[in-house]
Amino acid sequence: MGKKKSSCLGQLFKVALWICFWPFLVPIYIIKAMAKKPQRQISKPSANVSRNNPSSQFFSASGTESTVNVPKEINNIYERGIIMGDYNELWSKWNGVHEDPEQIKRFDKSKTAECTPLEVDKLTGVGRFSGSSGVYETNLEVCRCRDFIIRRKPCKHMYRLAIELGIITTDSVKTDSRSIKSPGSTKEQRRQAFLKSIDLIESYDIETQKMIKDLIYCHNTKREYLSDDYERYSKLISDGIATASTDYFKIIRKNTQKHTLELLEQANFTFPEGLKPTKKAKFEWCLENYETVGELVYSNCKFLEPDGILMCSIKKTYSYLLRKFEDDFIIDPDGNEACIPHGSTYTFFSSPDGTRKMKLTFPEDDITELLNKYGANRCDV
Repeated sequence: MGKKKSSCLGQLFKVALWICFWPFLVPIYIIKAMAKKPQRQISKPSANVSRNNPSSQFFSASGTESTVNVPKEINNIYERGIIMGDYNELWSKWNGVHEDPEQIKRFDKSKTAECTPLEVDKLTGVGRFSGSSGVYETNLEVCRCRDFIIRRKPCKHMYRLAIELGIITTDSVKTDSRSIKSPGSTKEQRRQAFLKSIDLIESYDIETQKMIKDLIYCHNTKREYLSDDYERYSKLISDGIATASTDYFKIIRKNTQKHTLELLEQANFTFPEGLKPTKKAKFEWCLENYETVGELVYSNCKFLEPDGILMCSIKKTYSYLLRKFEDDFIIDPDGNEACIPHGSTYTFFSSPDGTRKMKLTFPEDDITELLNKYGANRCDV
């Protein structure tokens, strides 16, 4: 009886404590529950992850693999593909994001030849694009590429699909299947592309080779390469290693006020009556009437971009041309400035007659092998 009475008193004591302290305990439980909100996880790939499944895996810029928890709606693009009569209504969900500077960049990229789709099914509104990490399946709502998975805003593939479906009307859209990236290409395939690229480049004269070097430099630094050498750039275009576009407005702006006005003077061009005689006013008129001015003085100018086989091996091809033509500067043991081929290493040694000499070597790789093959290894001189 005594034990039962003691147990009842204990229960009453606990109830009394809860009544007294519940206003303080409830907020604590709520805060703890909110703190347990699940986070998006990125983990290392498991052994059974397939390289051919772009929906479960992407590759970082450093070449390492990472796994992303891909949302179900992205994994099921084809399952969700239905016969849709009004793509504009579907695309309207993205209204309000297109003016963002990051979105403008993606829209500009979508118009390049590199973003040419592998195929577009206009019945279901699904497109397939090739990228560095695989083949991406895309519709107007989602894409399997890493950019969309992370940002959840339209990527360049979605913009290109909208263009192909007629939702977006724009100029300067390039289509070229030769520029499509080849995902999963083997090391040997990339090597063969490099060998063919150098073989073609070595068939040109030295000035054309230097022109290609400068073209790749502008591409790597996201600058525009403008050429007025009609004979040379026509050869590059016909051989499929460069594409060209004519945008007279950008050409006039790039060539500066002084250069444009000098060319118009050489062409005996007369500005309209009533225009202020100042150089600024004349140049502004040129920008407003860029097509007239461009046809008159810039008809042979083209903006060039690398294309075709050159794009397939652009990094190693650029290294080859740098070793062949560019120099680095060093300070020798005597404190004098010396010039050595770009990418080479040097050692100093004493010759039998007591003078100090410098030995130059390039790394032992396939770039140096080709320099030797074409007699362009400057370290042997």
